[in-house]
Amino acid sequence: MATSNKQTIEATFGCSPEIKSGMFSVKPGNEIDMALLHAAALEESVQSLLKDSLQDGMNAETVFLCRFAMDAASALREAAHSV
Repeated sequence: MATSNKQTIEATFGCSPEIKSGMFSVKPGNEIDMALLHAAALEESVQSLLKDSLQDGMNAETVFLCRFAMDAASALREAAHSV
């Protein structure tokens, strides 16, 4: 993967009706390639959990974890693509 000199901007995630802005954020200044690599790793991990859940089912904690990981991945992509 080619390294870019571009860096991420801040992107928040973890919003809820009670919290109008994000509870968490991607810090600005990370290399875009690294942010996208981490986003892909999170997404692949969630896909693996979801695939396993087809046979074994999924508890509420795993659902929460998958949602959090996908929110984080989305924020990483937003921070990278908004530059």
